[in-house]
Amino acid sequence: MKKIIISFLIAFFCFMPLVSAKDKVKVYVFSKEECPACASAEEHFNALLKEDSKLFDYVEIETFDRSGKIENQDAYNLLIKVLAHYNEDTEKLYTPTIVIGDRLEIGIENIDELEDYIKECSKNNTKDVLSDLAKENNISISDIRTNEPLEETNLSDTLILIGIFVVLIGGFTGLIIMGRK
Repeated sequence: MKKIIISFLIAFFCFMPLVSAKDKVKVYVFSKEECPACASAEEHFNALLKEDSKLFDYVEIETFDRSGKIENQDAYNLLIKVLAHYNEDTEKLYTPTIVIGDRLEIGIENIDELEDYIKECSKNNTKDVLSDLAKENNISISDIRTNEPLEETNLSDTLILIGIFVVLIGGFTGLIIMGRK
């Protein structure tokens, strides 16, 4: 019996990192200060996050000030790299420019279609093109991000941690009791 409990504990600790290792899909939005379409995109994505905060991470990258001047050179350089990657015109820049996985959307015309695409990316672990381009060009996304990541406090996560704690305490208690016999 002791061997079974020890085997269970070893397996539990070996597979636990695999359960929690999945990264959330990133929704990157290059924006301009006081841009009405950018504000609409932000409202849309925030509404989706209220439904399911674990679905994705909303990353706003304010690239231009309200007059259209470059506000952040690294953000602008990354935007140009993204547009070039997708063979888009780098002379005409529009906001919002949205990058999700391997998909590029310029503007908000197709924004309602993106929820299903985000869910698909989450299931299929789709490649994060923007992150790869940032790494290739030595640009830190956390340095150009203009919004803070949402902190998650989810009841189901808390219950899982409590369950793990109970199993561990029960396992150790069982080992102690068996050791005394």
